[in-house]
Amino acid sequence: MGSTINLTCVVQYAPEPPPAMSWAHNSQTINFDSPRGGISLVTEKGFTTTSRLLIQKAVQKDSGLYTCSPSNANSATVRVHILNGKSLRISAKLKKGASSRDGTYMTYSYRVTSH
Repeated sequence: MGSTINLTCVVQYAPEPPPAMSWAHNSQTINFDSPRGGISLVTEKGFTTTSRLLIQKAVQKDSGLYTCSPSNANSATVRVHILNGKSLRISAKLKKGASSRDGTYMTYSYRVTSH
């Protein structure tokens, strides 16, 4: 079986937590009820808001651009390459501490776990 991808989007220093966090894959909003299954989202709001997108049993079709979009800050995009069912390569386009449109700072990080 494929690996689990854990993409984590963190918003810090916002005057208030983002009212909403959305995720997209290749510019398409992610549907968590899709037949593919195994995709979940965990968002924790507070002084620091963290949104984790978990993709279980990743396959090559899951490769592409993933975008995290807080409703009150700029979005962040990461490119995920799945070379086969077990091998991943990820490259972030937004670096830690990049400023957003309203002076909020957004940290974008990622974690990949394998089973």
